Amino acid sequence: NIQQEKYQQDKNQYESVKLWLKELKEEKHFDTFIGDDFYFNFTFGFLSPWQKKILLESDSWCLDATHNTLNIARGLLYSIVVRHPLSGTGCPVAFLFT
Repeated sequence: NIQQEKYQQDKNQYESVKLWLKELKEEKHFDTFIGDDFYFNFTFGFLSPWQKKILLESDSWCLDATHNTLNIARGLLYSIVVRHPLSGTGCPVAFLFT
């Protein structure tokens, strides 16, 4: 599958995610997080430099949780959302998976 080659960096999905987060951190300067219990709970997160800047400048934020977004049983995607300083609309600034 051609699309799968773009996002799957290893046959093992845990190793694939770790490689992807490493690439985001080293090549694109993202902040990344891998939970201590990663192999048990599949917990990780990331945000880009521009998202971090907006988050740090915000007075408040909201947490959105979405279920059934992963092929992991009971997996959740959390998004931290703030009001964008220019548009005034909701802007996702960090993503956390568990």
